[in-house]
Amino acid sequence: MTLLIKKAVIIALALIPLQFMTAAYASCGFSAQSAVKQVVSTTQPLLGGNITVGSEVANGTVVYKQNYIPTFGDVNIACTQSGAYQYQSLFSSTPLSLANWNTGIYAGKVYQTGVQGLGVVVTGAGDLIVPYNVGSTAGSTCASASSCIYIQSSTSSFWNFALFIIKIGPVAAGSISGSQLPCISQSAGQSGSLVTIARSCFSGTLNVVSKTCMTPDVNVSMGTFDVSQNFKGIGTATPWKDASINLTDCPIFYGTLNDARNTFYSDNGTTKVGTFTNNALGLTLAPNTSIIDDANGIMALKTDSVSASGIGIQLGYGNVGDASPSLVSFTNAKSYQMTNNAVTSLRLPLVARYIQTASSVTPGRADATATFTINYY
Repeated sequence: MTLLIKKAVIIALALIPLQFMTAAYASCGFSAQSAVKQVVSTTQPLLGGNITVGSEVANGTVVYKQNYIPTFGDVNIACTQSGAYQYQSLFSSTPLSLANWNTGIYAGKVYQTGVQGLGVVVTGAGDLIVPYNVGSTAGSTCASASSCIYIQSSTSSFWNFALFIIKIGPVAAGSISGSQLPCISQSAGQSGSLVTIARSCFSGTLNVVSKTCMTPDVNVSMGTFDVSQNFKGIGTATPWKDASINLTDCPIFYGTLNDARNTFYSDNGTTKVGTFTNNALGLTLAPNTSIIDDANGIMALKTDSVSASGIGIQLGYGNVGDASPSLVSFTNAKSYQMTNNAVTSLRLPLVARYIQTASSVTPGRADATATFTINYY
């Protein structure tokens, strides 16, 4: 008889309870002593109405700046346990995407505005660029405490911020809509329990003008002169002739608005618009012949078999009746400050004359051309 022995294998399973450990965070909120008890929400209108941005304004230039200067009182945040405090400014919404701007301190922080060539960046307390999250500098008591006060004053505040519009490329005319700009959320407290203090968005529009004037050719009739009567030595010259440049179909030169703290909105509804920076035109003159004397604005004549010799053409800034027009320098631009008015035609006064440049003068044709370039700032 065969005995079949069955072996039973008993597997003992030890059930070890699995415990999930979680970090304990303090719970923070407005204290009873805080002047602010709830989120301060604002919708700030874009101020100023219009700006004009010239085509030659350098990329990276601030063409518009608006500040938020809050008036609410001190903020006191209390937490259930002691710890290091921090404050942060973030974007609660960014309707448009980041712009392709990778230069300087604003690299990677500039958002599109909806107008080609212009971007927006926001800076907060201490000129920190939003978004940021930093340890509190409200006082040493905030290093490890259960309560921290953020003091509000007229000269310094954790909750101030500035909206910058900067030039990031060729600018096209258009309107910046406040609703298309980022909204800012500002908070304070301890890690894991930040209390939102303020939220700010924008409204209204900012009209952007970017346009040049029409620049027709300028033909100057210099006249006919007797050599023996008009040229009696080097430096003698004929009367000045009008060579002014008349610009038409110009834009309105509103200027740019970057007047530091003088353009602002406050949560109590107070607003102020600062002083605009005037636009400017830069005029340069480049002879198509050689330059005889740059410091005195003298250019050479065209040379051929029938050309006069021993004289050049002298150019000056001013009018025919001026006693001493300012002589042109071909290597330097002449700047004209524009004013904000409805005038769409401009006259850049310029005069020209023949001047003796050599000891002897021979008669003939006395023609020359120059190219003028106008830059818009």
